[in-house]
Amino acid sequence: MKIFSVLAPVFGIMLIGFAALLYCVKNFTYKIEGEKVIHQKVNSQTWKVEKREIAGAHAPSFKIMMSTYAKDKNHAYLDGRLIKGCDPKTFKVLDYTWKFSRDADHVYFRHSKISDDPENFEILEKGESKDRFHRYRYQQVVETFKKNGV
Repeated sequence: MKIFSVLAPVFGIMLIGFAALLYCVKNFTYKIEGEKVIHQKVNSQTWKVEKREIAGAHAPSFKIMMSTYAKDKNHAYLDGRLIKGCDPKTFKVLDYTWKFSRDADHVYFRHSKISDDPENFEILEKGESKDRFHRYRYQQVVETFKKNGV
């Protein structure tokens, strides 16, 4: 019991630090500057922050969904880049680690549309997934299942 009373404050400080780090990461990747939406990242070679305006982003409706995903009233974004064809009204992130997301009609792996069967889409492991018709490794179809017994 004595060890717990000694370690509890340490774990509490670590938990607060982790929460602060998550807040900073979430609020670092995207930034609103007036009517502009800025995507910023740290260059892994120079350790300098690189900023780029996201053309066409709607600042008043812009919402950050964790650190890498965001959406506004017109589009969904990953790493500051548009996810083409994605409906922001029904957009959801399925997996932040492997970068799977979906809208009402499609599933996306990173920026690529991979499935037209979001209701039956299932993430397996290590970048693999499947729907009723295909099994995928990242965005590549690796197996096609028979449709309607054909």
